[in-house]
Amino acid sequence: MSQKQSKNIVKGRNGGTLNPPSKGDPSPNPNGRPKGVRNRSTVLREFLEATLKTKNPITGQEEVLTVEQRMALSMIAQVLTKGNVQAWNSIKDDVYGKITDKIESNLTITDLDVTPEQRREALSRILNAKHT
Repeated sequence: MSQKQSKNIVKGRNGGTLNPPSKGDPSPNPNGRPKGVRNRSTVLREFLEATLKTKNPITGQEEVLTVEQRMALSMIAQVLTKGNVQAWNSIKDDVYGKITDKIESNLTITDLDVTPEQRREALSRILNAKHT
């Protein structure tokens, strides 16, 4: 451990100290990732775009499909044959988007001390305002 002590000692978040390299010190990773090495998302995309001659589980006919299409058909087949609810929710979210219900209100604490009839009227006004 014959590293030079840096003048810029920084306190670490777990109580230790960090010694950033001084100006001119060699980088701990001087070369980085070698040129031409593809990242994981590129490799996965290539595999998903590869084609397979396979039997379509819905139509039953032999087709040439990408791996991605085959995986989507497999999810649909799981929903249809096994009633897989997780697959169905995943398909719905991908196709239609996740449902996010947000109700905004400008009610204050003092508004909570009201009669049930007043609550119904207020709720009716809020719902009618959302639909117009």
